[in-house]
Parts: sequence; structure tokens; C-alpha cells
Amino acid sequence: MNILERYTRQIPIFGKEGQMKLKHSKVIIVGVGGLGSVVSTYLTLAGVGEITIIDYDTIELSNLNRQFLHTNNDINKKKVLSGYEKLSALNPSIKIDIIDQKISNDNIDSLIKKDIILVEALDNIESRKILFKYAHENKIPYFHAGVSGFIGQVSTFLHNENDPCLFCIIPNNENKLKPPVLGSTVGVIGSIQCNEVIKYITNKGSLLLKKMLIWNGLENTIDYITFSKKENCPICRKNK
Repeated sequence: MNILERYTRQIPIFGKEGQMKLKHSKVIIVGVGGLGSVVSTYLTLAGVGEITIIDYDTIELSNLNRQFLHTNNDINKKKVLSGYEKLSALNPSIKIDIIDQKISNDNIDSLIKKDIILVEALDNIESRKILFKYAHENKIPYFHAGVSGFIGQVSTFLHNENDPCLFCIIPNNENKLKPPVLGSTVGVIGSIQCNEVIKYITNKGSLLLKKMLIWNGLENTIDYITFSKKENCPICRKNK
């Protein structure tokens, strides 16, 4: 079997060289819920050679309006196990690894490799801050997305010296209430986040650096917020 035949319709976009870059890339996706379902599925289909999914949660019925990687038959199953089964079936030619743990300050150094691309698909500020801080300190390419109702946001961080960081723009306080989530919003935002990863790997187009894309599905608008370093940022403040 010619493995490249699977990618016949996308190779004209970035050539065989780009496809080989995807094949030799390693991506870690933290969170296998709504955004994680979208990003992991499309990166798997695109031919990213090695994907690790990290999540500690168990599938509940209330997840299924947006987390299409899981089905009714997966309720009470670990999300990483369900994800592994679906992704491996979608593209047997790539390597899928799973980690059934919650990211913390104590374990992050052992879970996150430094020679990878990091995709954040989280819904809580505490884990997001731990993950981003580690990526920032170790210069790991970091792809952020978030959703609430009809609205979503996407941004990319390569941690150049003078670049602002994620916490220069998002609030540094934890909201204990999980936001309402619409499956179609997750689909749009997760796809944009996935596109950012593919563009970065294949060196195509421009990335969402030092700006955040805001998509409003209710009003059918796309806006861009540009931002700069924040003096009192807890992660990258100028005067540490």
C-alpha cells in the first residue's frame, strides 16, 4: 500500500516535503474533550506522525453534545482510551500514545517532552496556567483555543523574547463555573486551532502570533485582538 495515497488531496497544498514534515512531527494534545476531539481527529487524518493525548477524565453523557470522539457506548470509559480507539482506527499508520493523568506542577516535567508541539484543549484556568508556564519556560510551541457558547478564541505562541504571552491577555483568575459549550462552536474553533498547527509544521501562511482571533458565531463576525506584554503578567512580566 502506498501510504502517501491517503494524502493525495492535501499534498498539492504543501507538497510531499510538507507531508513528510507532518509525518515526522510530534504533537501533544492536553484535553480530549470538545476541542481535543476536533484537533486530534484532524491532525490524525492529516498524517501527523506521533500524537500523544493527555486527559484524566471519564466520559459522561453531558459530554456528547460536542465531544464527537466519544459515543454512548463509551460512557464511563476513560477519555484517553476512547480517543486511542477512534484515532487508531482513523489512521493506523500513525502512532497514538495516551497518558491518563491530570497535569500538575509535580508531574508536568515528566509528562511533557520538550521536542514537541503542544496543543491546549482545556476548559479550566488552573491547568492552562501550569501548562502555558511550562511551555513558555521551555520554548515549546503552544497552540491555545477556548470556547463559550457561540464565541471562541484562538492564538499561537512561539515564546520569542519580546512577545506577549497568553496571560498578558486572558484574566488571571479561575472561574469555577464551566462555560456553556455549543458543539458547532467547538468544531469551528478546533478546526482553526488545528490549521494553526498544520501551518506551523509545514511552514505555510501566517500564524496568530501576538494576536488573538475571536469568532462570534451568533453575529457571524471574526475579529482580531492584538496585544503586548503586560507589566504585571504573572508569566512573562518585564521586570521579574
